[in-house]
Amino acid sequence: MLKDNNFEIKIPHQDFLDRNFYSFKALDEIDKYGKISKIYPSKIFCNEKFNNFCNTIFEGKSLYFDDDHLSNFGASFIIESIFNK
Repeated sequence: MLKDNNFEIKIPHQDFLDRNFYSFKALDEIDKYGKISKIYPSKIFCNEKFNNFCNTIFEGKSLYFDDDHLSNFGASFIIESIFNK
């Protein structure tokens, strides 16, 4: 099923933001002094080019290991952002 490049599982970006509201708020609260570098995978996986949806599969490969954690494949898209902080 995932080998089919046309197979998609995606959620509306607003649903993603609503689901993660308290997590983002907690991280912002912890980082009052701007000393924590935050990486937002949603800025890569959720955007206008995907019609305001968040992709969970790209080219037939899962971006997530489970409902919250990136797979190695998904992490490969943000690794550069981490090292450029």
